[in-house]
Amino acid sequence: MPKEKASSKTTTKTKSKFSPSELLKYHGFAEKAAEIALYYGFTQLRAAQPDTQGAQSATVKAASKKAVVKSKQASEETIEGISPIMHSYIEQGMQALPQPVKLYCNGTLKHEEDKHPAPRSAPDEFTLEVLGSTRSISDAMVIFVAIIALREVGFTNIFVDINSLGDAESRKEYQKQLLVYYRKVSSHLCTDCKHNLKSHVLALLECDKPQCQQFKEKAPQTIAHLSVESKQHFKEVLEFLDALNIVYRINTNLVRGLDFYTHTVFELAEMPSEDDNATPEVFAVGGRYDGLAKKLGSKKDIPAVGCTLDLPKIVASKHYKPSTARAQKKAKIYFIQIGFEAKLKSMEVLELLRTARIQVIHALAKDSLMQQLATAEKSGVQHAIIFGQKEAIDGTVIIRNLDTRSQEIVKIKDLADHIKREMK
Repeated sequence: MPKEKASSKTTTKTKSKFSPSELLKYHGFAEKAAEIALYYGFTQLRAAQPDTQGAQSATVKAASKKAVVKSKQASEETIEGISPIMHSYIEQGMQALPQPVKLYCNGTLKHEEDKHPAPRSAPDEFTLEVLGSTRSISDAMVIFVAIIALREVGFTNIFVDINSLGDAESRKEYQKQLLVYYRKVSSHLCTDCKHNLKSHVLALLECDKPQCQQFKEKAPQTIAHLSVESKQHFKEVLEFLDALNIVYRINTNLVRGLDFYTHTVFELAEMPSEDDNATPEVFAVGGRYDGLAKKLGSKKDIPAVGCTLDLPKIVASKHYKPSTARAQKKAKIYFIQIGFEAKLKSMEVLELLRTARIQVIHALAKDSLMQQLATAEKSGVQHAIIFGQKEAIDGTVIIRNLDTRSQEIVKIKDLADHIKREMK
């Protein structure tokens, strides 16, 4: 929710709520996550612009998944899972930039006029967002980058709880079916669910009270009401997860209650051991919200997908192991992918290069070979890695010298060593 600004009249010294060791953990993870985000093409958004249209930046709390945004369009209604970055995207005119725009925020966004932040403060969340892209690879990328960040600090057993709400029409049809179902059992529901039945029917699927569980388990499923386009989008997201060897579970009860959410919704959780019946611990939440921009004053919809990691939960985990962030090197190579099969495996190749500390530039949301080659030449790099359908099947890449136009084929398993040896 919006942060209250510190009063300039305050004379008492604010006591830090973080010990030095806690501060090191919080900032340590945020810096490691930022290192990974930068490699995958995200840039940092440090603060939102001053509030000139009644819109205030909001905190996304992964633990509670609730935030409040005040705007003329939202009529000061409570909005769950709101994106604080979307405000800045709209207010700073980022629609004019090459799309998509990939941003990360280390901590809670504060307005520039907030000159008195709490002393010795620590970031409580780390947010990744891709704006301006409807592509399924954008959904997969925020999930993948978040998982890599968790793996880098000791989490080896993370899985993805995932579902699809579909597009606006799919969601509308599903809500009708859900309303019909729940009205038949309304007398057996808890008080909160009876209230939500009148205005927020999707919220019934988030109820955790025992008396409502049997009805939730038998409720209609969102994926049974997806349009053809929505089915294809969800199928592609799952194909990316498969290609990246990410464990996932389709959770048909995972929803977001407000009407600007579309398509993919997900949570990143720790898989319990076989002898542990505990509820999985959730370390990050996210989803696609293509309909949010209009709620915040935009004249048109802006496709967007994001993920927020809960730093307090992460650093408090017994699995957390501090990892030092590494300085970014100047990229000398541009990675080009062509075709869906190559796109599926592109992040796997990039991760191989990242772990070998080989910096590359890439635009995975782009499809055109000529467009990517033109961008590569403008970037000033000397070499490009070309990864197409044939190469994806063969387990190879083409390395092209952009100056001489000469090229050679290299096995993916030998790629990092080849680059280090030949491109010093």
